[in-house]
Amino acid sequence: DPHTFSLVPSSSIEPFDNMVQGVNPNNAVVTNLLTGIPHYFRVSAFNEMGISTTSDPISLIPSSTPDAPSRLKGKHSLHVNEIQSITVAATYIKEVQVVVTSADAIPEVQEIILGSTRGEIITGGYFSLRTPESQVISFSASSPVTSGSFFLKLDTIDVDLTVGNNNGNFSYKQMKTSCIPFDATAQHVKEAIETAALTENSLSDGAVEVTRLGDLSYSSNYGYEYIIRFVGKSVRGNMRQITSDLTLSGIDANGGNACLEFDGSDAVMTVTTLNDNNAIGTDTPRAEVTVSADVAIMEGEFGLEVSYIGSSKVTSCMPWNIDEIAMERQLEILPNVDSARVRRIGDGRLSIDSGASDEVKGYAFIGG
Repeated sequence: DPHTFSLVPSSSIEPFDNMVQGVNPNNAVVTNLLTGIPHYFRVSAFNEMGISTTSDPISLIPSSTPDAPSRLKGKHSLHVNEIQSITVAATYIKEVQVVVTSADAIPEVQEIILGSTRGEIITGGYFSLRTPESQVISFSASSPVTSGSFFLKLDTIDVDLTVGNNNGNFSYKQMKTSCIPFDATAQHVKEAIETAALTENSLSDGAVEVTRLGDLSYSSNYGYEYIIRFVGKSVRGNMRQITSDLTLSGIDANGGNACLEFDGSDAVMTVTTLNDNNAIGTDTPRAEVTVSADVAIMEGEFGLEVSYIGSSKVTSCMPWNIDEIAMERQLEILPNVDSARVRRIGDGRLSIDSGASDEVKGYAFIGG
């Protein structure tokens, strides 16, 4: 280069720069990290020109040796083996199967035959049909019964005394049987109820029919059932329930100990009525009461007067829409009504038929 100048021979050159001498760091120590916990880091550079962009993040989990435990004490202890048990069980679910059967209804037909002795013609007279009351006397035990006896008691209307008094009140008498053996036949029980020589205030001949069920075996609960049907003329209508010593402890009808205690210590007797308040028939006295109006009835009451056995008795005031059971109770409170059966007809709403109003509510009751 023609413009290049040479230095004198005694000259020297020493190169230098204005950068701070040193070593660029490539690591740093971060303290107070938690062992086992992930930590995330990013790095950036900084100088007089500014801050660079950050690096991609990295993650590390510190796993250094933890600090030694403090406040730790030790002592001898008894070693006990742990016992674990495993039980395998299942829930029992009963299977339910439903069997449905059907059959055509077959009506029962009962035939009534009216007859007379040979050579006589029936020219007049009346007859009646009714459903007799049935009561069941049963005893049972948890072991075989080999000895024991029981009595039966029944309150019945004393018709002769009631008619004789003629004061509007029923008079009653109490039938008391003698002790009946535990294995009595149906005929034996019938005779105990109807035979005057055996029973105080006995019922008349033909008053009852008795059927015995069971055989004193396990399948019969070591007992018998006696079904007593009141079919005689003197026991028409609903009867009071027969009573006895239900514990079969040997008590007799008069409260003494003439009867023999059942040898089954847990032997018991039950008395039930099969057709309670349903012993009625064509000869049962009947009356019909009708409540009617041309407009809807909102309120009102009425009473009933019953004339029987020498006196007239009146019920309490009853709501115009009284139900059947409540009316029966009101009637049976009267001393000259022994029992009553009520059937209510109608729904209490006004009905129009060809411009004429139908009855709003009707009642029919039968008292026996």
